[in-house]
Amino acid sequence: MSQHEHSTPLTPLAGWGESDWEDQDLLTTDLATERIDEEITALRALIAATERGDDADADALPGRRARVAVLLAARERLSRQRNNT
Repeated sequence: MSQHEHSTPLTPLAGWGESDWEDQDLLTTDLATERIDEEITALRALIAATERGDDADADALPGRRARVAVLLAARERLSRQRNNT
């Protein structure tokens, strides 16, 4: 059995259209970084709203913080990759 048979299918992220996934186009490093930055900004806004008490979904806070950390690491890897080319 291959590794991919146990993989969970990716689902579109909020704000991304189905065509982003259906076309399976390769993203440029700049476009990938831009999309990561947009998601980080959106998540930070949700985190701030939760911390202010404006968002009732406080249970989502740890997951949102973890997602921001993952995205920041991905952005750093993209930045290093861009600097090495």
